[in-house]
Amino acid sequence: MVLEIERAVEHRADRADEERTDSLSEQVGAFAAHLAYEDIPAPVIERAKALALDCLGLALVAAGTPVAAAGRRALTAMGGLAGGPCTILGSGEKAAPRDAAFMNGLLVGGLDWDDTHLEGAFHVSAGAFPAVLAVAEAQGCSGRGFLAGYVTALEVSCRAAAAARDGIHQAGFAPTGVAPAFGCAAASARLLGGGPAEIAAAQGIAGSTAAGLLEFLADGAWTKNFHGAWAAHGGVSAGYLAAAGFRGPAAVYEGDFGLYRTHLRDPDRELRPEYFGTLGAAWETLEVAAKQYPVCHFSQAFLKGWFRLSSRHGIGGGDIRSITCRVPDGVFPTICEPPGRRTAPLNGHDAQESLPFVLAAAVLHGEITERQLTEEVVRDPAVLSLARSIRCERYAESRFPDSYDGEIVVETIDGRVFRSREEAGRLDVDEIAAKFAANAERTVGRRRGEAVREAVMDLDGAESLAGLIELVSNPA
Repeated sequence: MVLEIERAVEHRADRADEERTDSLSEQVGAFAAHLAYEDIPAPVIERAKALALDCLGLALVAAGTPVAAAGRRALTAMGGLAGGPCTILGSGEKAAPRDAAFMNGLLVGGLDWDDTHLEGAFHVSAGAFPAVLAVAEAQGCSGRGFLAGYVTALEVSCRAAAAARDGIHQAGFAPTGVAPAFGCAAASARLLGGGPAEIAAAQGIAGSTAAGLLEFLADGAWTKNFHGAWAAHGGVSAGYLAAAGFRGPAAVYEGDFGLYRTHLRDPDRELRPEYFGTLGAAWETLEVAAKQYPVCHFSQAFLKGWFRLSSRHGIGGGDIRSITCRVPDGVFPTICEPPGRRTAPLNGHDAQESLPFVLAAAVLHGEITERQLTEEVVRDPAVLSLARSIRCERYAESRFPDSYDGEIVVETIDGRVFRSREEAGRLDVDEIAAKFAANAERTVGRRRGEAVREAVMDLDGAESLAGLIELVSNPA
């Protein structure tokens, strides 16, 4: 096997001597190094601000969760919270950039309420936002510098995943732990003053840190909430290493032993390297979807459908005879199987992946926030009973992965039948602001929440991040 690998490497070196073209990481390096704030269209900046606001609200809510507590204990034991130039959201603690990126990544991704790039089937800002925030704070960047770095991280991360379609996910890897590492590395190297070569090298380095497995689906483990945090940690580390002269492989994406040859089942069919060619021409930031509910994005359409039917027809839990969910084939194993676990999840984390459970909780509670995912609700006999009665079947007419769609069919005890075909959709700027306001009101209070929103929306005029950081660094 070792001899075969050596021969493959020699063959690739021979090919490289014959014909030299820019690698994908070098294409990214050129884009990221030369992107100016003024080059970014206004709607992209507006979307980036809204996504940043969403991340801050989620971090404030998650600061009191067991995931955050465990992360904080671990970092403290390793000396990670012993001081530094960067702030841990929701507290007065300070840390080095990579540790702040990791801890804030746990906060943003801790509730599974963070945004999703639908084409790449992954959570992008759980890595991109904390990584850029940490390096920007450490470097004393302006608000415009932060926004340009954040957009860089989003654009590169989205392409790293979406160039493979849904292939990384279907091969058993968690794209949230893989793709953002590259975007975080590119943005970090940029913020540290790197040029195209350093930004390319940072991605090459990040390729050896990008990781994430879907095994958390088997037992409700917490690692899903860890993936974006580790991508941020790895990407920031890669950026600093590249700035110090450390070299990474140029063909980290497309090489014989690069990302796409090792993380896809059929790279010749699944890979779309031309996706990187749209950098600076098409803006994937506009395609990043903020979540309405803190559950798997694959379940969003069904919750949206239920609340629409409930509001329109005045039906509630006491009116229901049966509920059928028609689920896209590509996501059916994730949110519907195994049936016993999906109707009786092991814990709150496991419940977030269970369509029957979250739908039952929504029907009986009239809402879905992190409060419907506590251990008490997970063990509630009424919710579990309704979850067991919800039928999931495969949806042949689905347009997944082009659309995160689904159909819910509700039959009432008086014989009426209601149907709703929905898509997960993307919250607009006003809807994200409303989501943030609700999260801020129950954490830092309405007045401070309004101040945070104003600070985010005025970032392009801020000389530094200090004012915003102060508003979100200490409890109210």
